[in-house]
Amino acid sequence: EEPSPEVAEEEAATEEQAEEEGGEGGVVFDNTKKTLWELYAELSPEQRGYFDKIRARAESKEKVRSSESKSAYTILYGRDKVVRLRIRRKAVEAVFFVTDSAFKRLKDGSDAKIKETATVIRVSNDEYLNLALETVDYKYGAINEERAAKKAERKKKKTE
Repeated sequence: EEPSPEVAEEEAATEEQAEEEGGEGGVVFDNTKKTLWELYAELSPEQRGYFDKIRARAESKEKVRSSESKSAYTILYGRDKVVRLRIRRKAVEAVFFVTDSAFKRLKDGSDAKIKETATVIRVSNDEYLNLALETVDYKYGAINEERAAKKAERKKKKTE
């Protein structure tokens, strides 16, 4: 039994469209990811303000530098990350690797492979913005404390 002329035309058009899109009847995925700055341009003015405030706070610290990839903007203090800013689902996310000194000492004394997990703050209002800004300050201070402790430890070993 032959299909009606309308159905045959639709099938032919669908096959031509599939061939133009790069395959025979397959699904074509759009693998082109937008860059950080393309996503930034799509943010609401409020979200852009959150991104800019966190970035400005982190970059206001002494001896920090920034690094940019296609998907994130990272502020570093030496080799340590102060904060990584990224944009997911039209919202700013501040990513921190925060560990307290007691845990760090415990980890350093062990041979176990311990993976630190990221703390992600999805900035959706002023409360979360303030939390992210406080965390930037905390992380910068923690890095300074850790460096001072290492320096004191090296000094102590030298005098022994």
